Amino acid sequence: MFFEVYSNLILSEFDLSSLGVKEIESDSRNLTNLTITSSKSREIPKGIQIDNQTRIDKDYGYYFKKDTGLFEFLNGQEIKVSSYNNKLDQDFLRILLNFPFACIFSQKGYLALHASAVKYLNRTFLFPGSSLTGKSSIAALLVQKGGKLITEDTAIISIKDSMPKILPSYPMIKISDDINKELSLSKIEGIKFFKEINERKGYLLSNQQMISKPEKIDYCIFPEWSKGFSKLIPMSKGEGIRRILNSSLSILPFYDKDEEKEHFKEITSFVRNIDVLIYARKKSISNLKGLTKLLDKI
Repeated sequence: MFFEVYSNLILSEFDLSSLGVKEIESDSRNLTNLTITSSKSREIPKGIQIDNQTRIDKDYGYYFKKDTGLFEFLNGQEIKVSSYNNKLDQDFLRILLNFPFACIFSQKGYLALHASAVKYLNRTFLFPGSSLTGKSSIAALLVQKGGKLITEDTAIISIKDSMPKILPSYPMIKISDDINKELSLSKIEGIKFFKEINERKGYLLSNQQMISKPEKIDYCIFPEWSKGFSKLIPMSKGEGIRRILNSSLSILPFYDKDEEKEHFKEITSFVRNIDVLIYARKKSISNLKGLTKLLDKI
């Protein structure tokens, strides 16, 4: 089956459509950018024992997720999956479409961030940060206000070009029942992920709510909790670079020190060409709703 995700043509042995990934027809004129295959092996290789254990270099890498399986990355071209519980459900697909894709795109030379991104008022906003900082809730709010989702969890960014762009992922946002009720994002029952530790459900978006092509990034905004009033705070470029590195899903150190230096230079150039801010707010839904007014004033 052929699918399009992160602006790449994917040949996959697994059906990705239940999470909104677009299945497409393909012929000999289309070049497959990436393949996802299933390994017959059911034995965990020696030396791989720790949950979330990861290793990657230019030609080979792996990610081991306990109770899910082993994801191997080959030359930036193939993700080989060894499942150990024979349960290839939506939890499995959610895991597959995020960190493993960050790893394989890292092999290709892309910057992978833990971030959400939305095109809102004809500007592209990137929201990097750690878990539980409200990135998905921010994305849901802006989509509900007329924005279009680019990605909700894993941001794949081309930084080798003169104009860095973010690749669209798939049309789903994971939010809590309380956030969905408050924002009225969806009236349809969300997808329950049993391995989602934050008890969030996945809500599929329409084609009109999703960006379909890579987008140039205008603003990079780091959400963080605060005891004061909600506000956007300008940040120095040096602090922006540090925070981008902390939000990076790209595996460092690199296999080659010269490549590592080049990657750092690309991140530096990327941050210098966009506005970098902090979004400080109290931990409440009412404060979240004020974000649109702040963005309108930029």
